[in-house]
Amino acid sequence: MTAAAAPAPAASAEAGAADPGPRQRGWSTAVVGVALLAYAGWLGWFVADHSGALYDDAYIYFRYADNVLQGCGLRFNCADAPVEGFTSPLYLALLTLGGALGVPLPAWAGALGAAAAWAAVATAAWLAHRLARPAGPWPARLAAVATALALSDHLWLLNAVTGLETPLAALAVVAVALALHRQQFVRAAIFLAWLARPEAAVFGVALLVHQHYRSARWLAPLGLAVAAVVLLRLGVFGDWLPNTARAKAGGTAAHLRLGLAYLAETLQVFPLVALAPLAGLAATPWRDPPPELQSERKALAVWLAGAALWTALVVWAGGDHFAYGRLLVPLVPAATALGLAALARWLQRLGGPSRWLRADLGPLTAAALVAAWGVSEHRLQPNHGFDNVRRWSQLGTYLKRAFPGASVATVPIGAMAYASGLRVIDLVGLTQREVARGGATVPAEKLVRVWVGHEREHTAWVLAQKPEVIALTRFAAQPWLNLQQARAGFWAEWKLLREVKEGRAPYVVHSAEIEPGLYGLLLVRREPAEAAPGDLLPQGN
Repeated sequence: MTAAAAPAPAASAEAGAADPGPRQRGWSTAVVGVALLAYAGWLGWFVADHSGALYDDAYIYFRYADNVLQGCGLRFNCADAPVEGFTSPLYLALLTLGGALGVPLPAWAGALGAAAAWAAVATAAWLAHRLARPAGPWPARLAAVATALALSDHLWLLNAVTGLETPLAALAVVAVALALHRQQFVRAAIFLAWLARPEAAVFGVALLVHQHYRSARWLAPLGLAVAAVVLLRLGVFGDWLPNTARAKAGGTAAHLRLGLAYLAETLQVFPLVALAPLAGLAATPWRDPPPELQSERKALAVWLAGAALWTALVVWAGGDHFAYGRLLVPLVPAATALGLAALARWLQRLGGPSRWLRADLGPLTAAALVAAWGVSEHRLQPNHGFDNVRRWSQLGTYLKRAFPGASVATVPIGAMAYASGLRVIDLVGLTQREVARGGATVPAEKLVRVWVGHEREHTAWVLAQKPEVIALTRFAAQPWLNLQQARAGFWAEWKLLREVKEGRAPYVVHSAEIEPGLYGLLLVRREPAEAAPGDLLPQGN
């Protein structure tokens, strides 16, 4: 998938655009290399303090990887049909490779996350260096340093330890930006980014912004590669879309409101990405731009258009229930590099005796201020595991012991399924085709932030499966005694619990002591003849 003949990489007519000599290149390599070495130390320190802080969705990947290695294929439950309930095929392939080599999957996920996070920052720093070169050699070097400094925020570093594909997707997206700027390997970069995160398909659409990429001859290899994956998906899963995409909702006024708030929150956490749109304008002088610079501007416009489409998709879907913009984070390293490089170029253009000083130190000063603010506002205490994930894992171990061979219906399917090894029915449809395709969603007037991305429910289908256990996302310091006490955390849980409380589903409360003084809430199936008197009487909502 190498690129066909393309326009030569743009050479700028601005000051400092001439190709640097060996000495200047050596200086650049040394300065940027020292900055990235320091960044590796900072990242290593953070990882040491937060290793094992895996999100529940990471265990979905682990379950798939384990099942592939055990010969079950791409199934979440070995007894069920294959379903694409994972977000990133590329990340799953890398995880499976580590498992095949005998590395424990949680440790391998941690190593992949740290490596991808560092590589994303290194590539973004080099992209900033290339984009800022027209402002002069030192502005280029310091723009690269500023990019690494700006990405030292704990809320970016957290993505290195959660066990998800986010840092890999960030690396893929910044590789797309670099490929577009160099006008080399563009198709390969976009294709791999799409495999790393499905939203990256927008960069393929954004290619239409640049006249060179509109030709059928140029697009054909990329289209054939995408078509091959879609056909493979149809053959394996019987669907041309990932099941995770069907499980998502979006498009209502409530989603738009939540999505815009999510975007504002992301910009607040990573404010320098707001400078990225300046990159396209900075690539063109104010008067008589030469063809080479016009080509550079169009190449940057492709990435910016793709980033805008990605952002629109996230806003349309309502964002995410997590804070700090996780669904937009893959755009952050590249957008930061573009923004800081553009700042250097604009400061150099302002003229006056101190223009070089401004171009040198302006981006670095902006990054230092943002980094200092981030240390103050976003500092995370050392943590080697989240309480909710730990509880779901403990509940999975309890289920394995107390209900061997049972089927379990729940919302947090990751750690619970991984620890129990049981057949798990996904109440919100990420790994359950029937719920994703045939289910309803939360009414728009009831939609709240914590339910975004977990909105599907198909209560009738779930009850028809007669799961032996329904695990609700509620824990208490005292045992659960009856249905009157039972409460739900998600819409799908609430719908099921209402059926049980109103006597239409034969379940009774079971209090699962997962550790001293901590009890999980289970509903255990009991046919009416087996239930204690009063257990199935209507208890109210």
